[in-house]
Amino acid sequence: MRKSILIVLALLLNARTIFSEIILAPDMSLSLSIESRFGFLLYETDNKSYFHSGHFNADLLVHSKKPQDQCNILVDVRYLYGNSDRSDFDGTLHFGSINTAFSKKSFQIRMGFGTFKFPETTQILSEKPCFKFNNIDGYSLTIGGMFRFNFNDKDWKVSADLLFGKADIANGDMYYFYGRPDNFVLFAGKTTVTGPYGISIISFGGNLSESITTNERISVGNDEISIFAFYLSKKIQFSLADYFSIIPFAGYVYLSSTGTVLLTTANQTYSLFPFKYVGGNYDIQMHFLSTGISFSVKKGGFNFKFDFLYLVCIENKASGRYSYKFKKNILFDGESGDDKILFPNTVGTHIFAGMIEASYSFNTLKHIVPTVKITKVIAAAILTKETTDFLNGVSSSHSTVSETSASSSDNDLPASELIKRALLSGTSVAIKIEF
Repeated sequence: MRKSILIVLALLLNARTIFSEIILAPDMSLSLSIESRFGFLLYETDNKSYFHSGHFNADLLVHSKKPQDQCNILVDVRYLYGNSDRSDFDGTLHFGSINTAFSKKSFQIRMGFGTFKFPETTQILSEKPCFKFNNIDGYSLTIGGMFRFNFNDKDWKVSADLLFGKADIANGDMYYFYGRPDNFVLFAGKTTVTGPYGISIISFGGNLSESITTNERISVGNDEISIFAFYLSKKIQFSLADYFSIIPFAGYVYLSSTGTVLLTTANQTYSLFPFKYVGGNYDIQMHFLSTGISFSVKKGGFNFKFDFLYLVCIENKASGRYSYKFKKNILFDGESGDDKILFPNTVGTHIFAGMIEASYSFNTLKHIVPTVKITKVIAAAILTKETTDFLNGVSSSHSTVSETSASSSDNDLPASELIKRALLSGTSVAIKIEF
C-alpha cells in the first residue's frame, strides 16, 4: 500500500514534465483534469450502499485573432461503480459514458453515449414479496446544443438536450409469477431560455414505458410514467461582493403513472398457478407546486454551493380496480371477485431535497491544481396521516424486513451510530486534479 502511494505521488510531482512534452501548435492549448469520487448513498452498520466514480476531462482550445472564430473541443469520459447489499436492494452497477462537445462563441453542439450493466442477480425487497432479476443491461444516447443571439440589444441563450435510454432484463422472479419488466424505454428532454437580467425559463419532461412479460417474453401487462416540470429563476449577483450569488426559483411539476396487468392460464403455464385469471389497472395523477434556491460563494480557491428544493402536492387523482377468478378443481373452488384498488390521498405531502458542496483548490503548483470536494445530499418527506397509515398497513401485510434487521431498529441504536448514519448517508468525497 505504501509503495502504491509513493508511485502516485511521484507521478503527480512529475506531471508538469510529462505534459510539457505534449507539443501543440502555437494556436492551440490543451487542459486536462481527472477526478475520483467515493461516497455512500445510504450507510448502515450491517449493510450499506456505496459508489465510486472516475472522471477524465480533456478540453482543447483553438485560438484565433477573431473571438468569433475561437472554438473548444471537449471530451468527457466517466465511469461509475455502485454496490448495495441492503435487504431492500441488493445489487451492483457498472456505468460508463463518453460525452463530446464542440463550442464556438455563438453556439455549441453536444453528443454522448453511455452503457450500464447489473452483472449479478439484483434483488429488490426480501421475505414476502421478493423480486429477483438477472442480467440487467442497457444504454443511453444524448444530443443537445446551445445557441446565443442578440435581440433588442439584449443577449439571449437557448439550450436544449434530448435523452433516449433503453434497458433489458434477461429473466426474473417477481414472486407472484416468473417474469420481469421488459423493454424499458426512456425519452426525456430539457430546454432552458436565459434572457437579460439573469432570468431563466426551464422546462423538462420525460416518459418511461415498460412492458411486463414472462421469461418466455409473453406480454402480461405494461406501465408508463410521465413527468413534466416548469421553472422560472432569477440570478441575483450582489454588487458589493461579486463572489456571492443567489438564484431563487419557483415552478410546477406534474407526475402521472398508469399500468395494467393480466395473468391467465394461457400466459402462466405452470400447473400450480391458482387463478383462471387475475388482473388490474391503475391511473395516478399528481400536481405539485415547487420552489427553491441556489446559493453560491466563490472566493479564491474556496467554493461553496447550496441547492434547496421544496415541493408540495396540491392535487392527487388515483383510481384502480382488480378482478380475479380461481381455478375450479380439487384445490380451488372457482371463487371470483373484483374491487377498487385503494390509494391514499397525498394532497398536503411535503418533499424536501438539498445538496451542499464545499471545495477548495490548492493553487500552490504552477501546472497542477488539486481540488478537494465534499458533497452532502439530503432528502426528506412529511407525509399526510392517511398516507402514513396506508404505508404502515402495506408493510404490516407484507413481511419485508427480516427478524435480524428488525431487532436492530432505529430505537435500539446508540446515538453515535445514528449520528454516523446521518453524516455518512448521501455524503461523498472527491479529489480532482487539473493540469
